[in-house]
Amino acid sequence: MKAKFLALVLGAVLLAGCEDRTFEYVATVSQSLDYTVDQEGAFDQTYTVVANSFNDELDLPDDAIIGDVFIEALSVGVKELSGNEASAVKLTGSAGGINFVEDLVVDVATGTYEFTVMAGLIEEGIRRMRDDLMGIVESGNPPSIVFRLQGDSDPVAGQRLNVDVRIDVTVTVLYAVETEFPAL
Repeated sequence: MKAKFLALVLGAVLLAGCEDRTFEYVATVSQSLDYTVDQEGAFDQTYTVVANSFNDELDLPDDAIIGDVFIEALSVGVKELSGNEASAVKLTGSAGGINFVEDLVVDVATGTYEFTVMAGLIEEGIRRMRDDLMGIVESGNPPSIVFRLQGDSDPVAGQRLNVDVRIDVTVTVLYAVETEFPAL
């Protein structure tokens, strides 16, 4: 009797067909951009975020439909290493060739990073970073984003710098997945 009932229910579901339902999700990933500066005076360094690695860390389903990408937070910390003479570092950062911050002064912390939210962000640079990240998530194009960090010691330029600079970027991706359900 149970087998007949189950067969009737299954038959009714198959006859009724299926419908697609869309479910929306949010995924967040943080990326740390690490720079080690060991020199006197001005510096210019790059960090490359590769599309494949970024997408692997994001770990979206293969059938995800990307809705939007948001840069939730940008913070920076500077940690002192042995032989450093500077009390602060003045930084300019760019992504994809467009500045997102200019002349940001960050104190050098002893022993550990003391992160601070980046102030005075440049809208055009943030928009470019967001557009490039959207391309990476949607299609892997561009294949990478080059983050450039330029700076010098502050308040006195040209001092010996021996520091680690870390920029943390938090990115949120809104996406949807269509799932097939039996029609009721």
